[in-house]
Amino acid sequence: MASFCTNVMAREKIPSAIRELAAMGFDGLEFWNDFLMSIDVAWLAEYLKENHIACAQICPYFDFTDDDEKWKQSIKIAERYVELGVQLGKPLIRVFTGKVGAREATLTQWKRGVGGLKTICQMGKPLGVRFALETHGGSLMETSHSTLQLLEEVAM
Repeated sequence: MASFCTNVMAREKIPSAIRELAAMGFDGLEFWNDFLMSIDVAWLAEYLKENHIACAQICPYFDFTDDDEKWKQSIKIAERYVELGVQLGKPLIRVFTGKVGAREATLTQWKRGVGGLKTICQMGKPLGVRFALETHGGSLMETSHSTLQLLEEVAM
């Protein structure tokens, strides 16, 4: 699947870009929180269908590693994104664990990260919604080793 990240363009340009990117042969598009929270998602789903292009990924921000309040907020965000995912044809939901790197993370932060990922995976599983870890510096997925450790511990 050839997919394009719409985060590089202004929100108001995305609707016309959808038509243009579909015409160029892209199979899917990646949408970010700012855009998704500013539009009618039912409209987007229909517009993508009319233009024969899929939603490949949606991109919230989670923070499971900071404190209990941010962990709970992240679960609420995940609940909303699982709903959005179902409406948009079950694209991947991109996942960050928080703003602490694997090397600096305490055991408590690791446990929060693993627990958060398990919780959202359990939330999405019955609906066929999948999550994708984005490897990134300053997260629990900042190295191949830490990403594999996280995958093993989450085991979903």
